[in-house]
Formats: sequence, structure tokens, C-alpha cells
Amino acid sequence: MIETGSAHVWLGDKEYDAQAGATVFIPADTWVSVKNTGDEKMSLFSVWNEPGFEAMLRCGSVPKGETGPALSRDDVKACYHEGDAELDTSPPSVEKKR
Repeated sequence: MIETGSAHVWLGDKEYDAQAGATVFIPADTWVSVKNTGDEKMSLFSVWNEPGFEAMLRCGSVPKGETGPALSRDDVKACYHEGDAELDTSPPSVEKKR
């Protein structure tokens, strides 16, 4: 749920604009990304139904105002494993422009 601000949300191959008060439902196994599109700070909260997901998020997070260490691919894989999540590490396909 977007509490304040506005965002552009990608859910798999679909895109949406969301304002404060919007709720975004993310189906299982769907890639998601969120970008702040406003001039103010965006705040949001999320609810997950998978136990352990918060462990994965905490693994690579730091308190506000602090800078965390850079994470290698192996570190990120370990974070996902800790949260019992899956991570696709195959490189993204690159479309060549003609």
C-alpha cells in the first residue's frame, strides 16, 4: 500500500501509476519493481504471506541514514536462501536494436 507520494509500479509485464492510498496486489511468482515518481518522499508498507520473507529483506538492509556494505552476487544468493526465497541469477536477455 502506498501511504504517501506517488509511484510507477511494474508487475511482471504490466505497468501502473499509483497514488497515496493505492493498494497493489502482487500475485505469486510475479516480478515487481516500484519507482518514486513524485517530488516528495514515498512511503509504503507491504504484507507478505510467506514466512521467512522478512529475513531475506533484513539480510541486505541497514537502518535509515546508514550505509551498508556492498553485497556480492553470492551475498545476495545467501540472503535469498536465508529467507527461503528463490533467486533467478541468469543474466537478463538483451534485445539488439536494428
